[in-house]
Amino acid sequence: IGRNGAGKSTLLKILSRVTTQSEGRIKVKGRIASLLEVGTGFHPDLTGRENIYLNGAILGMRKFEITRKLDEIVDFSGCARYLDTPVKRYSSGMKVRLGFAVAAHLEPEILIVDEVLAVGDAEFQKKCIGKMQDVAGHGRTILFVSHNMASIQHLCSRCLLLKNGMLAHDAPTHEVVQAHLKEMSMPEDEGVHIQSFDKKFSITHTILRNSQGEECTSFKPGEPFIVEMHYDAQEPIEAPYFWMALASSGSSHLSGSMLLDGLRPDRIHGKGFIRLRFDELPLKPQNSYFVKAGMRYADGKTPVFPTSEISFFNVVGSAIECGFHSPIADACLGNSGGIVFPYTWEFSDGTKSRFSPNKNLQIAHQYN
Repeated sequence: IGRNGAGKSTLLKILSRVTTQSEGRIKVKGRIASLLEVGTGFHPDLTGRENIYLNGAILGMRKFEITRKLDEIVDFSGCARYLDTPVKRYSSGMKVRLGFAVAAHLEPEILIVDEVLAVGDAEFQKKCIGKMQDVAGHGRTILFVSHNMASIQHLCSRCLLLKNGMLAHDAPTHEVVQAHLKEMSMPEDEGVHIQSFDKKFSITHTILRNSQGEECTSFKPGEPFIVEMHYDAQEPIEAPYFWMALASSGSSHLSGSMLLDGLRPDRIHGKGFIRLRFDELPLKPQNSYFVKAGMRYADGKTPVFPTSEISFFNVVGSAIECGFHSPIADACLGNSGGIVFPYTWEFSDGTKSRFSPNKNLQIAHQYN
C-alpha cells in the first residue's frame, strides 16, 4: 500500500519483468503470473480461447495442462459466450474477468495483482478475493496492491508500506494500515502544511475521533464520527465559511457546510481548530473514504485555500451491521452508492416494505 506515486505499480511491473530496474537485483523463486492493467498479456486480435493458451505457454505450461484447466477458467470468468470472439471486442470488465481467471487458475507459484480489480463489479471482486485466499491457502504467494484498505485487511496477513519508492513499513497488516491512514491524514511532505493562496493561513494537521474522543481511523456504520481540523491564521480573518465533506472516488457523500447553514465563526486568528461531528455515520462498510475541506472569505466567493483532502479513514463491518439482510448484500455493497438511509418499497398488491438502517440489526418490516 502507499500514496499515489509511491512506486507500487512500478515495483509490480519490475517483478513481472514488464519493466527493467535501473539498478539492483530481483531474486524470484517460482513461476509468476500477473494482472497489472486491463488487457495486459492479451493479444487483441486473438480470441479469448487463444489468449488462454498463449498465457499458459508464456508461463511454461504444456498444452494438456492448460486444456485441463480451461473449463474452470471459462466458468470462473463468465465469458463462455464470447470465448471465440477477439479480445479487442471485450469490455474492460470482461478483460479483467478473463485476465484474472487465467492468472489465478494456471497455478503460478506467485500471483501479482494490481488495483485492476476495481474495474470489475462488486460480486466479481468478492469472487476474486475468495480465489486469492484459496490460492494463498495452497502455499502460494499473492502480491496484492490496492487502495481499498478493507480488501487489504481481509486478504493479507502481512503488509508493506511504500513511500517515495522506499520501504517505509513492513509488519502485520492491521499495524501497517493504521500507520498508512494516520500518515494520509497529514500533509504529504512533513513540515509543509496546506496553505492559503496568500500564505497567511494554513491547516497544520487533522485528527479523526470516535464517540469517546479517541483518535481513530476505522469506524463502523451508525457510530459518531468527528473530524477536527487544526489551523494557524497569521492574520485575523473575519466571518469565514468552512466546509468539510466525506467522499470516495471523487464523489462527496455527505458534508457540513457553513455556505449552506450560515453557522460560521465571527473571527479567527492564531492557532485553533474547527470540529465537525456527524452523530451517526451513514456510510456503507468495506470501503475507504477521505475527508476534504475548503474555506472561503466573508464574501462567500473567494477561496482561502484550494479544496484539499485532509484525512483518510475506513468504514469496517458487514452489510448486516447496516441492517441489510439479503444473502448477497455483502457482494453488492460496492455497486449501490455510499450512503445508508431509510426507504420504502411499494407493491401493486398494496403491501409496502420499509428499510430502516440501525445499529440494533432489526430486520426491515412489512406493513399494509
